[in-house]
Amino acid sequence: MASSEAFKDFVLWRLEQCAREHLNGAFAFSARKMFGEYCVYISEFGSLESQRSKKVLFLLCDEQVFIKKYEVLDEITSEYEGFFALGFPFVGAREHYILDIENLELLAKIVQSTLPYLPTPKPKNTHQNKQAKTRKPNLLEQ
Repeated sequence: MASSEAFKDFVLWRLEQCAREHLNGAFAFSARKMFGEYCVYISEFGSLESQRSKKVLFLLCDEQVFIKKYEVLDEITSEYEGFFALGFPFVGAREHYILDIENLELLAKIVQSTLPYLPTPKPKNTHQNKQAKTRKPNLLEQ
């Protein structure tokens, strides 16, 4: 079962509440639909390259919030035992934590602790750049 748009909106609303109440409004959150599920991105305000600074924070799959298992989360999971579970967001994926997003304090700790470990997105090549690099000369042009 794919995640609904209403669930995605609810998660973004909770994250925005968390940013206002616990993170001094320093972050923005967005989501993008991918294969019927959603990917939640985080970006810091004040970043000169805001588009490139978007990093993947959560996956929304089957109406659940998943986050990759980072070592830094081990201490938080022991402190907030009832708010975490383990599961797989999709077939073939590695095991992730499943979050209960009702606790805004927990969300703030997760954002603050994982942000330095989130991978920076790689720059995308445009279709024209790829064609220019791989184009072979035409014999008629010589």
